Amino acid sequence: MEESKDEEQWFEIRMQGKLPERRSNHVAFVWVNQGSEYMYIHGGRDLKEGSHSSIWRVNLTALQ
Repeated sequence: MEESKDEEQWFEIRMQGKLPERRSNHVAFVWVNQGSEYMYIHGGRDLKEGSHSSIWRVNLTALQ
C-alpha cells in the first residue's frame, strides 16, 4: 500500500534544557490558542519521589 502525502507521520523530538520529572498517573492535554499549539503536563506520581504538583508547558508549534 502506498502512503498518501497528506497523511501525518510520527517523528522524534529531542528536547533540551530542564525537562519534566518522570511520572505516571498525570494529565496531559494540547491547547490551541491564536494559531499556536501548547502541550501541558500536570501532576502525577513517581514511585521513588512521590507526588508531583508541577505543571509544564511546551510550545509544539515552535518545534515544527
